[in-house]
Amino acid sequence: MADLQLETVVDNFLKQMNSNSSIDHAFAGFMSFTEEEETSKANREQEAIAQLFSKFSEANVAAACKLFAEHIYREENSLKAQSLLNYLEHLVTSNKISSKPLCEALLNSPNLNYSNRDTWCSVFQLVRRIVGGVDYKGCRDIFRAILYKCRTIPCQDSLTPQILSIIEVFNYILNRNACLLPSYFAINEIIKLPQHEDKQTLHWAFGKILAEFTQSFRPTVQIVTIPSLPQLRPVIGHSNINAYAWRLDLRNLRYPNNAPLPFDRDKSSTKLVRHIFTHAYSVDFMTGILIYNRKSQEDTKSRYSELEDQLCEHVIHLTQSQSKLASCSAVMPNIRWHNITSHIIFFVLWNMVHLPHMLMQLFKKLDSQTVPSGCSRDHLIWMILQCLFGVAKPVDAYSYITFIRIYDQLYPETTPLPVPDFSSAHSVISCAVTCMWAHLQKKTVQLAENKAKIRPMPSILRSQLTFLNGALLQYTQGQKTPGPVICDFQLATLCNAFSSNEKAMPALLNYLTDSMMNVNMQTKLPHGVACYLNTEPMSVEMLDCLSVHTKMLLIKQLFGKMEAQVQKQSQVALSPALIETFSRALVYTEIEQTFGIKTFVSNILPSIVSSKCLPVIHTLLEVAIYRLIHMQPHYRMKILSCLLDELVNFNHNHMYIRYENAAMCLLLSLGNLEVQQQVFRSIGEKKFSIVSQDSEELNKILVLTLARAVNTVCDSGQTGTWCVSLLRKVFEHTPHSWSPHTLQTFPPLIQEFYLQNHVPGEDKQQLTRNVDAEFKRWKSMTDVDSAVAHFSRSSERPLFLCVMWRCVMTHTPIKHTAYKVLEAIGPKALGLHLRKFCDYLASQLESCQTKQPFLQCTDSLKAMIWDYHIFTLDRFILCLSLRTFDAKDCQVCLFTIIKLLIDNNFLDRVKEFTSTAPAQYWKSSGYFESHVSYHTKYPEYIFYEGILQANNMSAVSASPQYLPTYFDNICLRMIPVIDVVIHRLIESLKLGQNSEKSLDTILKELSVLYKYHDKPVTYLYNTLHYYYKTLQDRKAVKKKLVLGILGHCEKLPIDLVISGEFKSHVPSEEEWTPPANYYFQRVKCLVDALQVLQSLFLAQVSGLERLSCFFFWHLPNVLFMRQESVGDMAWLKSVF
Repeated sequence: MADLQLETVVDNFLKQMNSNSSIDHAFAGFMSFTEEEETSKANREQEAIAQLFSKFSEANVAAACKLFAEHIYREENSLKAQSLLNYLEHLVTSNKISSKPLCEALLNSPNLNYSNRDTWCSVFQLVRRIVGGVDYKGCRDIFRAILYKCRTIPCQDSLTPQILSIIEVFNYILNRNACLLPSYFAINEIIKLPQHEDKQTLHWAFGKILAEFTQSFRPTVQIVTIPSLPQLRPVIGHSNINAYAWRLDLRNLRYPNNAPLPFDRDKSSTKLVRHIFTHAYSVDFMTGILIYNRKSQEDTKSRYSELEDQLCEHVIHLTQSQSKLASCSAVMPNIRWHNITSHIIFFVLWNMVHLPHMLMQLFKKLDSQTVPSGCSRDHLIWMILQCLFGVAKPVDAYSYITFIRIYDQLYPETTPLPVPDFSSAHSVISCAVTCMWAHLQKKTVQLAENKAKIRPMPSILRSQLTFLNGALLQYTQGQKTPGPVICDFQLATLCNAFSSNEKAMPALLNYLTDSMMNVNMQTKLPHGVACYLNTEPMSVEMLDCLSVHTKMLLIKQLFGKMEAQVQKQSQVALSPALIETFSRALVYTEIEQTFGIKTFVSNILPSIVSSKCLPVIHTLLEVAIYRLIHMQPHYRMKILSCLLDELVNFNHNHMYIRYENAAMCLLLSLGNLEVQQQVFRSIGEKKFSIVSQDSEELNKILVLTLARAVNTVCDSGQTGTWCVSLLRKVFEHTPHSWSPHTLQTFPPLIQEFYLQNHVPGEDKQQLTRNVDAEFKRWKSMTDVDSAVAHFSRSSERPLFLCVMWRCVMTHTPIKHTAYKVLEAIGPKALGLHLRKFCDYLASQLESCQTKQPFLQCTDSLKAMIWDYHIFTLDRFILCLSLRTFDAKDCQVCLFTIIKLLIDNNFLDRVKEFTSTAPAQYWKSSGYFESHVSYHTKYPEYIFYEGILQANNMSAVSASPQYLPTYFDNICLRMIPVIDVVIHRLIESLKLGQNSEKSLDTILKELSVLYKYHDKPVTYLYNTLHYYYKTLQDRKAVKKKLVLGILGHCEKLPIDLVISGEFKSHVPSEEEWTPPANYYFQRVKCLVDALQVLQSLFLAQVSGLERLSCFFFWHLPNVLFMRQESVGDMAWLKSVF
């Protein structure tokens, strides 16, 4: 039925129903009807309305209800209006029509007038009686319509019947026992109510019922949010993946409370943002908590004024706090200025902050504050210098004028600034304003062309600039002879002042690089590899004093030297000073996005790898593993992917050792929260892979890392797809199995996968027969070429190492042919031989019934490692510790590993290395001398030289090509291997007491190496957490683990990590029950230390593990993460 036709039908019906006879009309005021007549008339009208609505379709019922509602509101006779409402109610109660269209027609009409009291009250009373028949979505719409009508009630009215009628409806709808409307639907409408444009306030009478209903959701708010979030602070540096809990709306830097819940209105995050700004390496965490879309930001070219305001406020706070300090060389303020500078540069590069606007805002804030002076204003200008010329954006006229206005604020004096004493680092900071003017002078031509007003050099800066120009002539005219540049602050100031000068800066950079690498003089690296002098790198203090622009130019210059080395294919390696300076310069966070770690990983390393220049590739891998430790996980995995795709094909002994060790270190460095993200990336990107195609050991390390992550932070119900996908990919390339006691420690999901994909073990008897046959063949073969051709076929019978071991065991001389066989096999295929040899060795050790045969076996192993140099100790122990053995074989093999580790051949090297090499290498300028001294005393041979020496053939025509080694040695390579061995020993504790004795031995003899460990606290935490059930009743083992791993860490303030009470109790066998306040005192000690701890960890030191990040993060995890409270306390007691 058309709308017009429907309206006509309804109007005619209502006119007919209201029509009276002529007599009724004439005597309307004098006639009265009996009750029976009234009832009869009402029944007729009610039946007529029912017949009318029965003719309408479902779609026309709602329109008819609207027409009846409009007629009711136009009716001046309240009794007739009430009669129509009664008729409509009867239609609902008799199921002729539904409640929803009638309620919506009555409530949504604009003619429902608050001033018409009788009709208003009748309508809401009707709604109260029939709303129970509406579904929950319709009830939500009705509730919303009532709220809108409430906004039309004057706020100053008293408690009228109209208001009481609405309150009655509210009480019914919001009653949870009535089950009409889900409460979260109602709270959604209440929360959205104040967001309308008119901002009309509801009548006070509705406040109580709506407020009480809103307050009833407070417990729900506590469930879905972090209690007291504005008062909590994240631990920066542990992992950036958990930043989602601190997400902020970038438009106002407040916590985004978008859910329809009664959150606190004012949740300021100012203190949170300031907390992040004060920490080093916090840029990634800051971007992680900001709800930000870079693509949309680049499209709109807008800026976030709230972020700019917080940056300015923090800068003002730094100037005020530093003004109170008596010394200008305090470490903490310098670090904080460094951190805020890194943040500003990052936000400017990502178009989140507009630098000219931020400087103008800073100028306005300085205008209302006490003008900073002395050190604080020097640091402020130093920060502006870094930001203006540290980004790849030109300085426009607006920035120029803004800086002039800031300069006028900060330097009102007329007395010339003195030339500082360049013996201290602060001299560079004090010359920042002069450096700034020197840069701006280069921009005056461009600004003048744009008709900008140019101010001449201020008179108070001319004395400093004159001095710098005079000093510059010594470098540009070649009057300065290059020498070691360890801490030349005058040179640093010159670089900062003239870094944009195309004529002067190349001379300064050439002087710097010539000072680091003298091509006219050479020295020797380990294995006699020639390299250029010098050996003393640029100090960290001097690098701190270089501007961002200068650092970028320096790294670019050093990379140019590497490229020249690649192109020339020079046999002389780069100087140790250049490599160490290059690695130190890369770690600065303010250049990460321009020419820092990002460029190293994305451009420098792939470029050098594609050139296949092994010496430089080996050098860059050493830098990445031993110096660039503080890298984001996506950078580390990109390096790993490059290793697995490219370097695996380089069949070079020295290169392969570096490749395998680097890949293992990168895998083990993955944090528990970082594994899933990188696995998703590995599955989704074809060019990115973290799975080795042929190395079973590396893939097993990946599985162990995956098991640790799933056990620690992942829910097995949510990890099924991606975890199994990775395991299938690993299994596709290198099918393998695990020892039963190791498999028991895996999460159930990984256990199930390996139980379903079982790989049968080696047949020991058949393997022994094959080795015997190959050994006989070796002794009988006299033709060298035939022997090489036969034994180098690794795919058929990779048993050559077994044959070599039999030769040593039986005192059969190893012929020089073995050297050629091993060369033909190559380091990559040697892994197959090594795995077969480990399986064969386990079967032979099992048959040793007495001590003498066992010692003979281990002595033969030592001869193969240290005398004949057939394979290295780290590679053999890693392979043996990851093989699949039963309980008996496992115990024997682990005991063999311990015998090799505590052998004097290795222990003497450990003692020499730990006594000469500093753990805090960044503070030492003589690291190279100790490195060469160690290798001179204990040279490492990896080209089977022992075989040649045994055959008196030390002089060969083609000498082995050793690669430049700047940091590496067997002690450092063994650290991640020892990590794996300790875990295998913990897994075997249930097999017998020998494992506990072996673990005690290794911790006693080799724990000193953990002072060189990248993340000892994290490793300890992961160990105790992953093996919680295994170690639950072994308190003595846990105490030894804690003291052994952390007891030698020079990087950590040991008194904060391990209490004196704990250290004094370790030798005792009795159970230790600390007093009630012990844990409180330990936590308080850490909290107090956080106020000054940052001074121990300078921003430029990337490899330094920060206690405030790792240990303080793990402590809350220990306290609150696990479910068994009794076990928690026992675990925690053992930790302390």
